[in-house]
Amino acid sequence: MERLEHAVAEPYAIYWYGEGAGYADQAMLFFTRDAAMIVGLVLPDDALGGAFLDVSGVVGGRFGFITGESAPPETKGEFVRICRESTLTALVDGEVRPGAFDV
Repeated sequence: MERLEHAVAEPYAIYWYGEGAGYADQAMLFFTRDAAMIVGLVLPDDALGGAFLDVSGVVGGRFGFITGESAPPETKGEFVRICRESTLTALVDGEVRPGAFDV
């Protein structure tokens, strides 16, 4: 992990798969071309909204959005733009903005 933190010029992803019942079925870290990190979780629908506050608290995140089976953006700027434009529940500037999956 330490080596990967210093390889900021190349995007990469790390995946973890859960075994058995738990909070998340899958967790992902995506490192973007511009040295940002995107955290992804596969969660049941009833845990989506609350996950923003949980995850952002752990990683110090200020932006997040709900999506399904799509590749993450390649840059932080693109990620922030998607969060701001999302009509679903999103984390924008550290605040949960209600949408289709109200928290």
